[in-house]
Amino acid sequence: STMESCFFSISISTSSHSQITSSAVYNATEGYQLLACTCIKVVNCSAYNIVRSGIYLGQTSNSQTIDCYVYNSQYGINLRGSCENLIMNCDINNNYYGIYLNSSSYNQIYHNNFVNNLMLGAYDDGINYWDDGIHGNCWDDYAGSDENGDGVGDTPYTIYGGSNQDRYPVMRQNGWLLYN
Repeated sequence: STMESCFFSISISTSSHSQITSSAVYNATEGYQLLACTCIKVVNCSAYNIVRSGIYLGQTSNSQTIDCYVYNSQYGINLRGSCENLIMNCDINNNYYGIYLNSSSYNQIYHNNFVNNLMLGAYDDGINYWDDGIHGNCWDDYAGSDENGDGVGDTPYTIYGGSNQDRYPVMRQNGWLLYN
């Protein structure tokens, strides 16, 4: 399905065990919005030219955002008061903030590409996990090197807002696919 020029294009509230797949939202005020949800899957979806958040999780837990494309938004992906979610295999490009986590903890964010996000690729004031123990994310502003040529940066990527780090930043987009 495709939604264009709406305020809340797709909004789910107090729901569990639902899935949104293969849809697109563009030229809207809000993209996908999950409020007080559990066990929701957002898979293979796109959000672009969104005034606020491409994908917003508020008070949402145990949900997954996988294989999504989010660009040209104020917040590509925005988590507020959300925990134990997975964000994986997404392209998060050309937003003001790529991803913004506020009062959110125990989320896993890895195997994503963060490219050309104007202010920051990521902001996180909680306790979250930015890699899977082998590979993290691709950051276009990562300044580290890869001396041994394994495709993973030799120094962690610092996430602004707290003390979080992507311990295994990958050197090129989708780099986790090349070195498995």
